[in-house]
Amino acid sequence: MYDFFPSSVATRRKAPKFPPQGRNPAGFSRPNCRKFRGGGQGMARRSVVEWRPGLRALLLSALALGLAACGSGPSQCGRASWYELTSRTASGEMADPNRLAAAHPNLPFGSRVRVENLKNRRSVVVRINDRGPYSGGRVIDVTRAAADRLDFRRDGVADVRISVVDGGPLKGGRRC
Repeated sequence: MYDFFPSSVATRRKAPKFPPQGRNPAGFSRPNCRKFRGGGQGMARRSVVEWRPGLRALLLSALALGLAACGSGPSQCGRASWYELTSRTASGEMADPNRLAAAHPNLPFGSRVRVENLKNRRSVVVRINDRGPYSGGRVIDVTRAAADRLDFRRDGVADVRISVVDGGPLKGGRRC
């Protein structure tokens, strides 16, 4: 470590006692205190969590909130149908019924969404490459391959939950 001030200017303090006498607010047993190497300042080194006891609780709660939010973003529920298109899609690419793709009315092209069949809890991640569905009461159209993985091809329609994996926010529809 370098001293930027001459020793006559620099103020030297003893490290404060930690934790305060008689109480341990953060719940940990003993701080990890070692002297700095070099510089001869005699200040104790502590981790950030030990330096600010309230920070430990804040970091743990932020971590818990972040983990809880991973799979619980905004979702949309409704009916899904499948289609077998072999011409060009609204995004301009050729449709392939064997790919995991879908049509959604307002998500940006290239967005990836997880579609979960609420009847059997099967789910698949599809890429939005088309616009639709155009029949009433439907929130998404998936390709034949996605319908096979969700196991509703024979039924034709299924109740699903849509959640965005990568892309824009969901607009409209029934939240679930």
